[in-house]
Amino acid sequence: MAKIKRSGVPHFPSYKKSSMLSLRQKAKECCMMDMILHENAIDFNSLERKIYEYGCNVACDFLKDCFQKLDTMLMKSRDKAIYPP
Repeated sequence: MAKIKRSGVPHFPSYKKSSMLSLRQKAKECCMMDMILHENAIDFNSLERKIYEYGCNVACDFLKDCFQKLDTMLMKSRDKAIYPP
């Protein structure tokens, strides 16, 4: 948070030049980041397949729960004279 001087103008701390990265260091970090991204890269088709598979599993679990609840409701409300347990 900025300190406010008596004049009412915010005072932001000055940064030392030694704490700032040189252009060479920034370029080196950028290249390292590119290497990390490309080494762990995943193609779009496999990503799409994994997302679709996850969505299908979620939908399957949801429908399973719905059918189990409907089954329980039907079991409780059925005519037990016609449909014995």
